Amino acid sequence: MVGALAGVGAAWLVGVPLAGALRRRRRHLRARGHADLQVTEAWADSVRALGLLDLVPHRAETPTEFARRASADAGTDDPTHHDLARLTTAAAFGQASSRSDGDAARQAADAIVTRARRLAGPWRRFQAAVSPRRQLRPAPPRPGGGR
Repeated sequence: MVGALAGVGAAWLVGVPLAGALRRRRRHLRARGHADLQVTEAWADSVRALGLLDLVPHRAETPTEFARRASADAGTDDPTHHDLARLTTAAAFGQASSRSDGDAARQAADAIVTRARRLAGPWRRFQAAVSPRRQLRPAPPRPGGGR
């Protein structure tokens, strides 16, 4: 009985983070070559990371408003948040995105994710990694109402 419970626990500790990583990888591969999708995926990654700090966008909040609030609350680089918010808004509302926009958005999101993960600490990151609610829920809604 104890062995079975240990096996279930081990499967949970490995399976849930692995499922989350596979979903993120699939989304990133789907976005490759499409600058607007790369920008919105970068935004979704930054929103997920800021969720570790209990910072989530309100429904009526624009990306720029959320970026302002998140950079103040998380103590991260304000221009990085605003650049990502500007790119996200442009991509969501049909303004042409170039490959450089996708690369800039990914770079900004990586900086935000790194800072949020460092601020969250190891225990919170572990909790998020093994939480099926966090790993397997749909991606955050894209600005402009698209999916």
